Amino acid sequence: MGQLVEMLIDTVSKNGNLLLNVGPTPRGTFDQRTMERLSGIGQWMDLHSRSIYGCGAAPAEFSVPQDCRLTWNPVQKRMYVHVLAWPFRHLHLDGFKNQVEYAQLLNDGSEICFHQDGHHGLHFKGVATPETLTLELPVQRPQVTVPVIELFMK
Repeated sequence: MGQLVEMLIDTVSKNGNLLLNVGPTPRGTFDQRTMERLSGIGQWMDLHSRSIYGCGAAPAEFSVPQDCRLTWNPVQKRMYVHVLAWPFRHLHLDGFKNQVEYAQLLNDGSEICFHQDGHHGLHFKGVATPETLTLELPVQRPQVTVPVIELFMK
């Protein structure tokens, strides 16, 4: 199920649509595996649908952090950071400095603190980057298939 959620996120982050080809058995029912996967995607979507519906690829000026995918809702001016591999304490977003008003985890609405001062040894591909925004993440990863951070953009 996690692979299907990641596939959905990856597709939307590239301006695509994902269609799942599922159908009933010859007896007119859905097999257990299909039901489990559809249920799992539905549970994730219950909490994270804002990062999918109405979203597409992020504008080119925003760099995608390693092990993440970005989706962008231009109407709401919200950027969504889908974190595929949870980092320890910090997530550095190159090119986001002075672009974000507020950040929160999408699954529970808890605030994510951030700083933009550049005094934390920030590096992007080995080079210090003055345009980096650093998110202060909880040590414990949220208990969802793929955590999403919602960024309220200026």
